[in-house]
Amino acid sequence: MLNVPTHYLRTYELGAVIIRQGEPNDNIIYILISGMLSISKDGRPVAELKQPGIFFGELSVLLNIPRSATVTAIAECQVVALPYEYDVFFVKFPNIAEKLMLTLAKRLAEN
Repeated sequence: MLNVPTHYLRTYELGAVIIRQGEPNDNIIYILISGMLSISKDGRPVAELKQPGIFFGELSVLLNIPRSATVTAIAECQVVALPYEYDVFFVKFPNIAEKLMLTLAKRLAEN
């Protein structure tokens, strides 16, 4: 599915917090490979992610703002954690960059 080196793959146990709301972004964009995640804002659950290939954490990185939600593993998860530097990202991961742009365009169209 994704063509990335295995050293970008991370496993999180049930209950692990991957992103914490309000923290500075660390220029990492995440992609769910397997498992399930809970998204919460201000301590309230707002969504669950379980679809492989879905991005999360990308908006705070792209907008250079603090993390806007907390992301917690609600089952053991595997995710890809990719460092984002504009020039490098598009050269090293063109297939993922294209998928990210399509994802963002679909979100804009839905809203």
